[in-house]
Amino acid sequence: MLVEEPIKQMVVEAALIFSVILERM
Repeated sequence: MLVEEPIKQMVVEAALIFSVILERM
């Protein structure tokens, strides 16, 4: 089903933001 696609995209975006925050610390 296509329900997983938006969830995967949200996880990827959250991981990218989290990695950027860790780099700034």
